Amino acid sequence: MVSFLLYIGFICYCYILYSESLEKYYIGHSCDDLQERLRKHLSNHKGFTSKAKD
Repeated sequence: MVSFLLYIGFICYCYILYSESLEKYYIGHSCDDLQERLRKHLSNHKGFTSKAKD
């Protein structure tokens, strides 16, 4: 996972996830804890990242 910081009064992250199995990138952002956001990406949901578990 790649991230950088954008400071505007609080810390937010922009990140890029890459799935080797799908050969696709996902670009996301969050102002929450990155570990919690990654857990949500890996959880059982119907979004784009639910298709890739790698």
